Amino acid sequence: MRYERIHLKDSFPFLGEEGCDPTVELYLPYNMKEMGREKQKRPCLIVCPGGGYEMCSEREAEPIALHFLPEGFNVFVLTYSVAPHRFPTQLLEVAALMELIYAHEEEWNCDRTKVGIMGFSAGGHLALLFAYKKIDTSPIKPVAAVAYAPPTDLYSSEMYISSRLGSSKKMADRISLPTPQRQRRKR
Repeated sequence: MRYERIHLKDSFPFLGEEGCDPTVELYLPYNMKEMGREKQKRPCLIVCPGGGYEMCSEREAEPIALHFLPEGFNVFVLTYSVAPHRFPTQLLEVAALMELIYAHEEEWNCDRTKVGIMGFSAGGHLALLFAYKKIDTSPIKPVAAVAYAPPTDLYSSEMYISSRLGSSKKMADRISLPTPQRQRRKR
């Protein structure tokens, strides 16, 4: 197994603004040459730990990576920015990680047609937002999204995040968050 920690701001300097330092821990299985797997492309899984946008839970990071690693996944654990950093910084960090996976697909043996995202609690909320919201800086989307115990009202997600973190106008300019129209029930 190859393990590496990457600071996203090294590849995407704007993510280092306002003191942010999101990191990604890579867990990549070896492609054993003796078994004819040196060029084997692997499905990828992005893991977003929970923590109420106030911290990233360690129990929802490495243990999850180590569960999926023997199943043949490349696993990327994102330690995204938390309070006092403001929304939509976290969405931009996920988008940057997707770009990084695509940029290193050969080196990391990634099957870019099989990139999924998984999150827990606030991380599940982030995973769903990334999967279903339009992000101007990244048209790349995962093919699957799994969320464990997230707040799931994506229609009022901006209100939820704003109540937890507030909103950063500078970062919000980089993302498009359309407001959906709710249908009224007929009585």
